[in-house]
Amino acid sequence: MTESKMQVILNTYLYKDLQHKFITPNIHIANWESDLISVTHSQYIREYEIKLSKSDYIKDFKKVKKHTNLNAHTSCISMFYYVIYGFKLEIEDLPEYAGLMIVKKKKYCSDYNIKIIKPAPKISNKKITDRQKIFLYESMYARYWNLSRNINKQSRQLELI
Repeated sequence: MTESKMQVILNTYLYKDLQHKFITPNIHIANWESDLISVTHSQYIREYEIKLSKSDYIKDFKKVKKHTNLNAHTSCISMFYYVIYGFKLEIEDLPEYAGLMIVKKKKYCSDYNIKIIKPAPKISNKKITDRQKIFLYESMYARYWNLSRNINKQSRQLELI
């Protein structure tokens, strides 16, 4: 399992099951990079921190500014979730401001289930601003065209072979 694959699994869940919008990976919407964010119909920003090992989870707390802001309820993030795969995490090991989701592979197919173990508490009533929406639009627009250029470049290289 990789962080990128987890982002795709989580994107599918957030979009299809919860109808969230602006689902964006690796973005600086707060004052740190988020593994994934989504915007609810009510215009609240949720953050999802993906962890694939217990040691990676522990290392996350070295991001002092991030956790200070989340704990103090001063960021634009309305809810914060840890999303884990491949290890166990006890609810009492979570900060008060964090929820917990677990991703598990279904037994007899290649699909995955996402289960909310601990719902995230609401830590901010701030809604996404127009400026933040524009930032998300521009970020996704730039990523699309960079990806398109890279695909075209690779296609041209293959034509030369």
